[in-house]
Amino acid sequence: MALSRAFGVALHLWLWRWRLELVPKRRDWWRLRWQRLAPMLHIGLPSAAENVAYRLALMFTIALVARMGAGELATHTYTMQLMYFVLLSGLAIGFASEILVGHMVGAAALHEANHLVGKSLVWGLAVSTSLALVAALTARWTMSLFTHDPHVIETAQTLLWITVLLEPGRTFNLVVINALRATGDARFPVAAGVLSMIVVMAGGAWLLGVHWGFGLAGVWFAYAADEWLRGLMMAARWYRRGWVPHARATHWRVSAKRRQLQDVPATWQNTL
Repeated sequence: MALSRAFGVALHLWLWRWRLELVPKRRDWWRLRWQRLAPMLHIGLPSAAENVAYRLALMFTIALVARMGAGELATHTYTMQLMYFVLLSGLAIGFASEILVGHMVGAAALHEANHLVGKSLVWGLAVSTSLALVAALTARWTMSLFTHDPHVIETAQTLLWITVLLEPGRTFNLVVINALRATGDARFPVAAGVLSMIVVMAGGAWLLGVHWGFGLAGVWFAYAADEWLRGLMMAARWYRRGWVPHARATHWRVSAKRRQLQDVPATWQNTL
């Protein structure tokens, strides 16, 4: 994991130099530019809080699964590994949309940003659902790479079919939440997301999986319900234009910063 992180940093430094002609200097590794950092923290801190809430809710559900037995915990772990491969496509589309929407907001091209998010959703839903179907259809063979226990393989197949239901909801999350952040609308996704994770994901996993005795399938249905609830709330936020005031404020800040840079001598701009 440490080597993969180091490789990622090296790759980004190379891309900065190749595509953006940005070459960090030695002082850039330790000097904090608070004026530049503040608008990033406006988006980054709520995003980090949402990730922390998700991890805590996930840990709670895994603790519930662990109490069901070693076989259920192994099944949960193996299925999650396969599900992460399905997740990669939606995650890539979501990150790409975030970058492009950010550029469009900076250029005040809000109609184009709205069109892009719709197009990204179509692509994300098509790709992620297709991959989830492939994972469910091939589960008997892929799960044999992890275990030969017939009960684990059969249960994992059930969970992967539930994943087919789960993935479209997750795609709404990955695409629309990232787009909302790119416009500067970062607090609503956190507030709505944390509430859903606590009540639907964690609470639903206990209610369906433990209290009502549906086991792993109940936990997975709680995952799907959480993804769909958050995804639909984010989609409603986007299509009701709740992000537009934030996008306009973000564009104004970017424009003000651009005007400041235009007043600075060119020889100074690389050091800002």
